[in-house]
Amino acid sequence: MSQQLVLLQALSLVLEGLRKELVPVVLQQADELQLAYPGDSTEGRLFLTCYDVADTRPFGVPRPIPQGPTLQQAPNRYLALRFLLYANRKRPFGGLEAVDELVLLEGAVRAAHSMGPLELEGEPLRLQLESPPTSEKTALWQSMGQPIQPALYLMLEAIPVPSSRVTQIAPVKELYLHLKGKGGTSP
Repeated sequence: MSQQLVLLQALSLVLEGLRKELVPVVLQQADELQLAYPGDSTEGRLFLTCYDVADTRPFGVPRPIPQGPTLQQAPNRYLALRFLLYANRKRPFGGLEAVDELVLLEGAVRAAHSMGPLELEGEPLRLQLESPPTSEKTALWQSMGQPIQPALYLMLEAIPVPSSRVTQIAPVKELYLHLKGKGGTSP
């Protein structure tokens, strides 16, 4: 049973994967892609913001995990992280022009599309582009106190979050079967 911070590990996988694909194609240094909120006054060129954590059940109803003959761990919870990836329009030195923003966003699309397979806790993760409706995009940006701007919307799923609850189960000691043949007679 792992007590690692899996959401932080998942975020790190996304950041490192994007940086690997973006440097030196559209970014000069890895730290030009930063984890930040819209309106932060940092000097990065691209910002990644996690704006939602959602429960997901990619494998149906989760089942307990055996931990031995008489113990079982509660099932993993699977989560999806939703990200916003956007260009820093407030970069203080060198600024950002409209063409630069499109180059950065195209590079980000290519990076997200080209990233190799991701894995966490021995389970595969899927990073995909999302296309929320314009009304949701507008509401998201407004909730962060910023005007809407071109951005990439990404989702990473299914992140396994292990439970720390382990319960004892009684082993099966005896099993009785009573079989009846066709017509209600015992065989």
